Amino acid sequence: MALQYTQRIAPKINMNNMAPRTFWFYLKPFIYPVVKGDQTLLLNTMDKYAVIEQDGVVASLLQKWMDRSSFGVVEVSSDSEEYLRCSQFFSKMEYHAMGGLADKAHASHKPLQITPFQYKMLSPEAGTGSHSSDEVTLYINSSCTRNCTWCDSYCDQLRCCTKRSNSGAVMDLDLIRNFIRNTDKSVTLNVCGGNITMHPQFDTVVKLLRQSGLHCVYHLHYRNFNADVEKKIGAPVVVSVDFPLGEALYLPHRENITYQFIITSKDDLEQCEACVRKHAPEHFFLAAFHTGTNQDFFENYVFLQQKNMLCGAGELHSMVRNKILNRIYFSQTLIFPNGDVRIATDGDVLGNLYTHPYKKIREKVIHHHNVQLVETQNGETCRDCLFAGICPLSHKYIAHMS
Repeated sequence: MALQYTQRIAPKINMNNMAPRTFWFYLKPFIYPVVKGDQTLLLNTMDKYAVIEQDGVVASLLQKWMDRSSFGVVEVSSDSEEYLRCSQFFSKMEYHAMGGLADKAHASHKPLQITPFQYKMLSPEAGTGSHSSDEVTLYINSSCTRNCTWCDSYCDQLRCCTKRSNSGAVMDLDLIRNFIRNTDKSVTLNVCGGNITMHPQFDTVVKLLRQSGLHCVYHLHYRNFNADVEKKIGAPVVVSVDFPLGEALYLPHRENITYQFIITSKDDLEQCEACVRKHAPEHFFLAAFHTGTNQDFFENYVFLQQKNMLCGAGELHSMVRNKILNRIYFSQTLIFPNGDVRIATDGDVLGNLYTHPYKKIREKVIHHHNVQLVETQNGETCRDCLFAGICPLSHKYIAHMS
């Protein structure tokens, strides 16, 4: 059904006899804006009500709001053209309880939000998308000295956590050499752990991968990342950052570094916004982690569609965890320190690199995805599948940043 906009009379903002003041423009967490040229549409995902505008100034304002570094807040001065031209728009937002202006001088807090444009997302795509064999995640070890608060909920099922019985597992150099010899050079390789720098032959691992010609991306926690590690790796890095921040903080502004900020509360969000303002990272995205006890935070500060807002805490926790894992690991081949190859962290072992060449296992990976795609198209479901919420699988999904 096409969206319809019904004109309603919105109260005007009285700007007479006002000294210049500073306001924060914000939208509610369930509002999704779309901007095309001078045209804008703001959709209330709770009731499907839409506000449509055709004004270049309003479009420019919303483009600022959609910028990742805005955190869903745009500062507006009462003596600016933006304020004057958008006054009816601001009134309309308040009238329909979709957002509005907060007086900076009197607001109890800055109305920050994790917007849909700050996520690293998976999006439906017509035709074929990335294939599971195009991206490989190599877990070179499982040891880590950190005790991240979110590790139990989000990383335990990755089978590479220190809390598991095989916490000392290390990938052998010969296995890595075998993988390099038997893989296509077009593959993107994610190097993960544990703390990958704790691999006893980490320098040699980096050297082997650098000489391989493969496009490699290294994944680290910020407490394990410093100038020496950056120089040693000399390749793209994804750095996970959680809050509160520790004293040793190395967050350089680099083209080849992407920061994943892990947010679980309003305090985390405020610290993250301050961190982004201070360090101005070129590439970053936010991962809102549901701890099972922070339902209020999700309802008030995280973009959620109606079906997600109505979830109970347990259901939402599971959904959010799986979506984060999907964004990071979906459409990949996973290789663990013991040589096991899977296409999902809880999936069947399709082979072992210590006993079979990767090219042979890769055929199984492709076949497995094709079989699952047919089953999905036939209406069959895969029980306990980590990726059930985003079928039809990788053939019609591509990873991208909004």
